[in-house]
Amino acid sequence: MVNLTYNEKRVLQLLIEKGNTTNTEICSKLKISKQAVGKIRKKLEENKLIIGYSINLDLKTLGVELLCIIKIIFKVSNPQIQNDFKKWVNTQTDIINARTVFLSQPGMILACGFSDIDNLESFVKELSENAYLSIEEVLVSKIDGILKDSYNDLVKNILKIK
Repeated sequence: MVNLTYNEKRVLQLLIEKGNTTNTEICSKLKISKQAVGKIRKKLEENKLIIGYSINLDLKTLGVELLCIIKIIFKVSNPQIQNDFKKWVNTQTDIINARTVFLSQPGMILACGFSDIDNLESFVKELSENAYLSIEEVLVSKIDGILKDSYNDLVKNILKIK
């Protein structure tokens, strides 16, 4: 765990809330010098606490109507098969996020987005044709069913930021 100063936490909080906040805006809000803000931001980046800046997109506007969580289990414990599948995952444009999980057997959780049910069914069918996988569960939600989609509160809690 990282130990942060009071001002480092304050700068990080502003960046969590709005990643494109400028140093000028931060120094104005926090009443600290622009040079101090620059040093803090540089330190957070060098220490890999901040690893990049991103934008939040409205997936519905882009045509994504369904979100889906798919839990799969590998039928065989073969590292090569698992590595090949991980490579395949990285080529799939419908997969938003993929995590390795360890249940009774190694597996993965895939978070995916689809424009319609036909695309979802086609993707699940392709997965089911892989002899080395077992689809354990498919959970589907409409895109406007998202209640929370951020780890910002978790970060604030870890760092004890209000």
